[in-house]
Amino acid sequence: MSNSTKLINNCKNTNYNKNQRSSNLTKFMNENYPKINQNQNELFYVVCHSGIMKNMTKNMMRSINNKKTIKSIKSIYENDNVWELNIDNFHFFRHAYSVANMHKDKGGIKHRFLNQNFEVDAKLTLFGILSTLKLSSMKTFNVDNGISVYVSPLIRTWMTALCLFLPKLINNETIKLTLIIGKYLKEEGSTRDNNPESKNIQLRNIKYFLYYLTETLPSILTYNNIISKFKNKNYEITIQYDDNCSSKINFNTKNNTKNNTKNNNLIGEAPVPKNYVPILKNLSNNSQEYIESRKKYFLVMNNLLNEYIPSINTITNNQFQVESGIPKPKHLAKDYFSKWIEPFSIKSGNNTGFKYSSILIPSTGQKRSTFFKCKPGNKCN
Repeated sequence: MSNSTKLINNCKNTNYNKNQRSSNLTKFMNENYPKINQNQNELFYVVCHSGIMKNMTKNMMRSINNKKTIKSIKSIYENDNVWELNIDNFHFFRHAYSVANMHKDKGGIKHRFLNQNFEVDAKLTLFGILSTLKLSSMKTFNVDNGISVYVSPLIRTWMTALCLFLPKLINNETIKLTLIIGKYLKEEGSTRDNNPESKNIQLRNIKYFLYYLTETLPSILTYNNIISKFKNKNYEITIQYDDNCSSKINFNTKNNTKNNTKNNNLIGEAPVPKNYVPILKNLSNNSQEYIESRKKYFLVMNNLLNEYIPSINTITNNQFQVESGIPKPKHLAKDYFSKWIEPFSIKSGNNTGFKYSSILIPSTGQKRSTFFKCKPGNKCN
């Protein structure tokens, strides 16, 4: 992390309240309608979860008689990430493709019930990060610097919100954004991947994610016009837990041109598994120098985006609107996604081919480099 980073935390209570751990979009909307009545132009941007968004969408669909329209809407909420549901002034987004989603799509008891639930407060995959940045460039948001975005207490919604909205503020020298932990927005269920870590750990992890997004990624994907714009900026990010509790992260990426070898190593030294060979063969010749270096996993994910960024499909009803997002890479997860190389997986870097570990702070508070290592000779899947 840059020496210019400042973190201010005035929260005494490290746990979330009962309403923040609840799941009910209707209650969230009813609680915030008075704000809209005061200002008809106020828009609520909300990043939450598939379960509660699906339930709301199904309720709204009861007024639709057209079977073709119903089928199209179902296809979106069953098959897309970061799809959008708009009701009145509320714009709801489903979070991006997470590490827990990756384990689920790999299939089998071990992946779905062991690896998935091992990911406490599951974070985003690299594919989820890159695809959301790309989707952001395709959407038009009416946002000003200093925008507030509502999120759930699960950190994957925070990460998705930053990927969606930071690019829209990139023309400001100092970028200001507030994440408000809303009530009734949490994912349904109480498995470990759907339980938030303590506020202190989350704050440190989102700080590392911001650094990753604004300094590490631009230094690797130099050919990506979206990501490269994150450099040479000041950032003021506020996490608003409630009226009496907030945390602020202030940092800048200016004049920080020194190549940080350690952090570059964090993002991938493991050799590409054999099942990556088919897609690596399809990469252009001018990418060979990257394939042979630590950047190979980034290139695999970046290459997948060419197939998985669709044209945006909008379905409008007199009561609501649904917009498509990013197709879930279900059939690719098993062959091309690796929990060992994913930068925000709990097991990232714990196989013998990976020198450094994930930059996240585990729930135990131990240093990542000593957390759950796989010993040579052991099978670590």
